[in-house]
Amino acid sequence: MFGTSTVVTQVGKIALSHSKTWFEEGGDFWIAPIILTQNARDRGKGYLRQLLEMPFKRKELSLLSINKLMHLYNCAGSFKEKEKRKTIRDFLGKVVGRRAGVNIRKRMTVKIRYSKEVRKSGIRNVLITKIESCGLHPAIAGIVRRKSRIVWRRNRNVAEILCNYKQHSKMPESLYTCKHYDLPAVKGHVLTRIGDIPGLPALVLNGKNVVRPKIETTKEEISSGLQSGLASVLNGQLGEQLSDLQIADCFSGERDQHCSADEGIVLAVKNKFRDLIVTQVDRNTGDLVLRCPSTYQHGLDKLFTWNVAYDEVSRSEAVIMKETKTDFENQGLHKLVNWNPKGRFGNAYVLPKHKDLEKWRPIAPACSDPTTTGSHWIARALNLLLEKLRGAMHFNLTATARLKQNLKKAETKLQQYGKDTLTISEGFDIKEMVTSLPHSAIMGALNWLLGEWEKKGFQKITVCKRRKQVTLGRKTYGKGYRKFSFTYIRSFISFELQHTYTKCRGKMLKQVIGVPMGKNSSPPLACILCAKYEESFLRSLGSDRKLVHGVRFMDDAMLAVVCNRRKESSVDMAREILRKFGSCYGEKLSLVRTDDGSNTIDFVGSKLTIVPGRTRFLLEPKIKNDWKSGWAKCNRDWTSKDGGQKEEEEEEEEKG
Repeated sequence: MFGTSTVVTQVGKIALSHSKTWFEEGGDFWIAPIILTQNARDRGKGYLRQLLEMPFKRKELSLLSINKLMHLYNCAGSFKEKEKRKTIRDFLGKVVGRRAGVNIRKRMTVKIRYSKEVRKSGIRNVLITKIESCGLHPAIAGIVRRKSRIVWRRNRNVAEILCNYKQHSKMPESLYTCKHYDLPAVKGHVLTRIGDIPGLPALVLNGKNVVRPKIETTKEEISSGLQSGLASVLNGQLGEQLSDLQIADCFSGERDQHCSADEGIVLAVKNKFRDLIVTQVDRNTGDLVLRCPSTYQHGLDKLFTWNVAYDEVSRSEAVIMKETKTDFENQGLHKLVNWNPKGRFGNAYVLPKHKDLEKWRPIAPACSDPTTTGSHWIARALNLLLEKLRGAMHFNLTATARLKQNLKKAETKLQQYGKDTLTISEGFDIKEMVTSLPHSAIMGALNWLLGEWEKKGFQKITVCKRRKQVTLGRKTYGKGYRKFSFTYIRSFISFELQHTYTKCRGKMLKQVIGVPMGKNSSPPLACILCAKYEESFLRSLGSDRKLVHGVRFMDDAMLAVVCNRRKESSVDMAREILRKFGSCYGEKLSLVRTDDGSNTIDFVGSKLTIVPGRTRFLLEPKIKNDWKSGWAKCNRDWTSKDGGQKEEEEEEEEKG
């Protein structure tokens, strides 16, 4: 055999088996080395590497033919780095676009309203036929055909048709009344759930039900969708072909004339209650509520217009936006976070709470704010800084999925007195957590968190722009990452506190108290402030803090204190710790107890019970938003091993 590296291929094995007799007779047989030759794709990759290293050579691309350009475009997939692939396809796509008049980088999407009678395969056949008949280069036509998509547009559901609370939240004043409606009322005004009104169709009782449209998808609608999709990519290559679209095969011919989920049923209900406001319920979007317009406007004024946390601004939205952008650039924040020129201030509205329809949940959306992207990045950085802070003592729970693990550790921690151990617990709800915190206290808590990391030698944090990766390492990352200094984070949060605006009933309001409502940075800022108060509370206990275990998820808090049930002084000390915790969050935040003193707490959507004697936590989940059936009839989630064994033994005894 020849060469330093030899490979026995499958063909060689077959040849060896067929020539066994010939080999035994003394014939010569050998296996030659396999030589890897350079193919056209490798040669194209080498040329593309030169274009990346020497950008001035890209001028040569205008002299190449369409065949060579498309070959180089396909060779870009051989690079492992995503950034290099994108860069190559971008400048090659521009050259091909100038030569062929087609944007090969854009995906062709045809959006059609869903209908049972419409055949998606028929629409795709028409689309491919039109692409191939445009006289494009075969390579260009192939890539356009592969990147084309047919997408269904969802029909409206019941809530989208009936709900009108967002429109009323933009109106200065409503002239409608509820006097002529014979419906359940509270304090003289209509207030009832749609499910409690007799005689209504079952379809409208759940706002999530998707209804069949009154007007079916027509040929003109399909033609319009095809034309817009083709024109978005092919531009002037279509000519007069758009006027001749053969869409007869796009319909299956099976039409269901009788449908119980027709849109007309919902429209009749909407017309019947056209003078009332229909709202969704907070945290239960399928439940709909009918109420008087005057009570809804009163709720808006109470939570926004008359609230001391907001000041009315006489300037227009355009003037405020211009001033805010100027201040944003003067502080140098635009160097790391882009200002979105299409951003707008959101319109505030309120939703009735699930447990009590007379209470309101204020919502001030800021998803269209010009600095939403930067606020999202900073929020992820703050969450990591609070979660990874070593040596800090606080009760913050980052996710409800970690509650079980947290309570398991507490069972081991709170075994201080053996058989005489008694665990006393209380549940709390932090009121006015968002709109009652002064800006000075918020900045003080932020400085406390960043200062703890600065003591450890950290000055910057790196955030991935697209993924959830956040790191405190000093490694230098590429263009897909942003590195924020702690000084920049302080400046950005200070800017958001000073420039938080919302619109309510046609008025511009500026938030002057509390965390920026509706923005991504609001939850981590509130949690950081609470964590700072909790650390001060635990440090004030001294050595007794080993007897305490607390859990807090946003505004829901739970504190468990262990004591010796044989000693009255130990029990009194535990109750004194619980009383002291009730005022640990300062004067602006008030705690309201949510338990009845029976060591059973409603906590983050579950029923938490502390077993007397040896400390054990029993966690029973509740059905989400089930306001009629109460507790869920489901299996218990025992957080302790003993509880799980006990449950298995009881099941075996029943079977036996």
